[in-house]
Amino acid sequence: MLNGDVVTGCREAELVALEEKHINVKENKIRFEQMIIEVVGEGVKGVQDTKNSVIGSVDIPQWLTDLIVEYLQDVESGTGKWEGHKFLFADIEGKPIRPDSIYQRWTCFTKRYSLPHIRFHDLRHMSGTLLISQGEHIKVVQERLRHKSMITTADTYAHVLQETHKKAAESFKKPF
Repeated sequence: MLNGDVVTGCREAELVALEEKHINVKENKIRFEQMIIEVVGEGVKGVQDTKNSVIGSVDIPQWLTDLIVEYLQDVESGTGKWEGHKFLFADIEGKPIRPDSIYQRWTCFTKRYSLPHIRFHDLRHMSGTLLISQGEHIKVVQERLRHKSMITTADTYAHVLQETHKKAAESFKKPF
């Protein structure tokens, strides 16, 4: 869960909506095109959209594809209302888990291993920060995080961009 979120920068509602059909094994990509929401009185519901309506695929490293493929061997297809779906994060009947349960599991994980507490959503920010600090172009980061515009990405990661500008300035050697 942790590795996948840092690599893809996905949101909790997108993560729990991932199905086998969203994993492109040949091209090492994950497609984010839906989310799971919880509706009071109805339970979890699939929505064919994302938070900001930006649908897209994210390239992932081979090791993550391999891990997902291995994991999916033990995942059963859904039954009843969820028949025909094979969610990566589901209960025994194949019903997707609630998005807030990702946060709860993350909190238990950080406590169990005495890690500093950070919000699960901060892993998404960690993804963007790591990419920018490694010199990745802001347009690539925008597309991976599925922001509507580069302005959103630049505003969110302005502090990291300032550091890269300082580093860029230092790359010019004194001419005299």
